[in-house]
Amino acid sequence: MKILITGATGFLGYRLAERLQAQGHTLTTTGRNPEMGLRLQHLGTRFVPGSINDDAHLRTLCRGQDAIVHTAGLSSPWGKYEDFYRINTQGTEQMVAAALAEDVPRFVHISTPSIYVQNKDCMNIRESDPLPERFINAY
Repeated sequence: MKILITGATGFLGYRLAERLQAQGHTLTTTGRNPEMGLRLQHLGTRFVPGSINDDAHLRTLCRGQDAIVHTAGLSSPWGKYEDFYRINTQGTEQMVAAALAEDVPRFVHISTPSIYVQNKDCMNIRESDPLPERFINAY
C-alpha cells in the first residue's frame, strides 16, 4: 500500500514510519526536520520536506496515495495561539482538502496525548479519560 505520513520527523510519525516500512508498505514521508528526514530516507522512505500549510506541496504529496496518516502538528508546551491554530487547525483542514482533491480513499488523523498532561504522573490514559481543567498549551 502507498502511504503518506505527515509529521514523520516527529516522535509518533517516525515510529509509525518504522513500523509501516518494516511491513513492506511504500512510504512517502514529510516533515520540517531535515536531520530526521535523512533518517527516514535511510529507513527506505521517500522523504519530501515541506510545510503543512502549503496547498501545492500537499496536493503533490497526496497524488497517487492509497492512504494518508496525518500526524503533523504543533504540540510544544509553549507558543503563540496563532501558530497552534495555523498548523493544527488550518494545516489539518488543508491536508483533508488535498486528500479529497486527489481522491485518497483513506485518511487517518493522529493527535497528541499531550492534551491529557496535568503536570503529574499519569498512567494508562484512555481517550475517554477526562481532560484537565487547564491545558498546558493551545493545542
